[in-house]
Amino acid sequence: MPSFFDWATSLALLVVGLVLALLAWRVLAQYRRIFFTDPRTVMSFEVLMNLLFYGSGPGYLAMFMLSIAAFFIFFGLFDLSDCLGRLAGWVIRADWSAPKV
Repeated sequence: MPSFFDWATSLALLVVGLVLALLAWRVLAQYRRIFFTDPRTVMSFEVLMNLLFYGSGPGYLAMFMLSIAAFFIFFGLFDLSDCLGRLAGWVIRADWSAPKV
């Protein structure tokens, strides 16, 4: 039977992945809103970011956060399915070992 820490690990991975995905989505939405209001401002901001950080603008940051979020969500779901599989195995074994009347 999976322990509390097995369940907590899988749920923590899922929560971290979902929070990162939400933050990345918010960054992309804000970036899009600013771009459609005044494209020149965004272009000058990206030029400044390229000069300071060698090509890491907000779009790159958001896509990086989305890829990391996908990683966390995938492994959280994988770990959760492992916990559910072990729980099902434990239930089946307990049912088979029960005395039959």
